[in-house]
Amino acid sequence: METNFFSGKNLFKNLSLFAAVVVLIVAAILFYQHFYDAKHQQVTIEIPSTIATGIEVTQMNEQGQPLHRLFSNTAHDYRKQQRTLFTSPVGYLYQANQPPWIMSADQAISSGDNTLVNFSGNVKIHQAAGKANKATTLTTTQMTLLPQKNIAYNDVFTTADQGGLVITSIGFHADLNKNEVKLLSKTNVTYTQTN
Repeated sequence: METNFFSGKNLFKNLSLFAAVVVLIVAAILFYQHFYDAKHQQVTIEIPSTIATGIEVTQMNEQGQPLHRLFSNTAHDYRKQQRTLFTSPVGYLYQANQPPWIMSADQAISSGDNTLVNFSGNVKIHQAAGKANKATTLTTTQMTLLPQKNIAYNDVFTTADQGGLVITSIGFHADLNKNEVKLLSKTNVTYTQTN
């Protein structure tokens, strides 16, 4: 009995077997590269260039009055990435004839030149009542602050509370110099009269 390897049935079986072997070889190479290749086994650990604890930083204006103040439990400065990580930060933005804006969060990451600060986790922004404003509190999960411009914004769920008037929104933009807070989309207003 002779077998013709090039007949229709045998050709299909042989090509299928060849394709399966090629797929297995490629899979084995990819598996090896991903799990056993030395390049993939290296773990990159970011090591801060400076660690400071009990941080208190105040930036003054030309008249010697505070413009910004920052308190933090710890600060990890990553010089190569040009960023600083603050834990439990509390920041103050001062304005003439107004109560300061007070900002707190679980953490904040500042750019190397301090032109941008990203707050995350239990973010709260508060300004007490003053001569020209009602007490205002914003709560959210993340926020970006431009300290030199005193502008804060985000694009996530935010709650604004002004003593009985509670507004929820997706996103906000605040010009803290002008005490203007704009809630951006999907706003919902609730009013509770207090005695």
